[in-house]
Amino acid sequence: MTLEPSIRRTGNATGLDVFLCAHQDDEFSFLYTIQCSLAEGRDLLVLFLTDGGNSEVRNEESRKVLEAAGVHSDSIEFIGGELQFTDGKLMDHLLPAWRAINYCIEGLSSRVKSIYMPAWEGGHQDHDVLHVLGVCLARKLGVYHSSRQIGLYHCYGMSWIFYRVLSPLKLNGPTTKVPIPPAKRLKFLILFLNYRSQFMAWIGLYPFVILDYLLDGTVKLQPISWSRIHQAPHPGVPLYERRGFSNLQSVTTSIDNFLQTISPELSTKNPIDSNGPL
Repeated sequence: MTLEPSIRRTGNATGLDVFLCAHQDDEFSFLYTIQCSLAEGRDLLVLFLTDGGNSEVRNEESRKVLEAAGVHSDSIEFIGGELQFTDGKLMDHLLPAWRAINYCIEGLSSRVKSIYMPAWEGGHQDHDVLHVLGVCLARKLGVYHSSRQIGLYHCYGMSWIFYRVLSPLKLNGPTTKVPIPPAKRLKFLILFLNYRSQFMAWIGLYPFVILDYLLDGTVKLQPISWSRIHQAPHPGVPLYERRGFSNLQSVTTSIDNFLQTISPELSTKNPIDSNGPL
């Protein structure tokens, strides 16, 4: 591994917040939360866990968006591109991804206050397995109760391959809504136009993001739950299986094997089910 950990000092060192992204553009759901962390004086670490399919181009797109939002370049690590974790295949690299994440926070773990991660929602297989990595990291570092998940998209309650965007699953527990100021929403919508390499994907996402910003205009945070990652994300077939990208059985098997391997590393001092769905 050639990644070199460093001190990511972008705030006033009141702690460190970690943001986990599967792909270069997943940060779109975290931008306002990132700015809130900066405003609270936190240092940041934003980790990308796959190569995005075109790491050189997509890395620069995400770097541009994050830096425009106030994130220092030293706070961004493209683990997936460096270690060749293929987009769509993160479940095949769970153990090396776990080791890489831990390597990146080596020497910083005592400062971590919160971990933010994609929701457990069955939208994309990489999002779900990264959620598992995030929950395990939160347990290991003792920040289980302060860590949060943010939904990107899922197909629960929808037919065929249609999906909902930025719509939290009730199964994931209570939702805390943090209002995004209108000027910030406009700025973010303009920033999202930087994802030019993902034009086709954003044709489907962008209208719904606009609609959510107009009608709701909040970041929707939910607690994480150890019990939830041992359940299907929702009743029915997940979106990634409907699209033929993977299947729930394969994802579940990869997760179970990973959890068995790393279980001795996890802290048990937290009542781990207290953040479960209501």
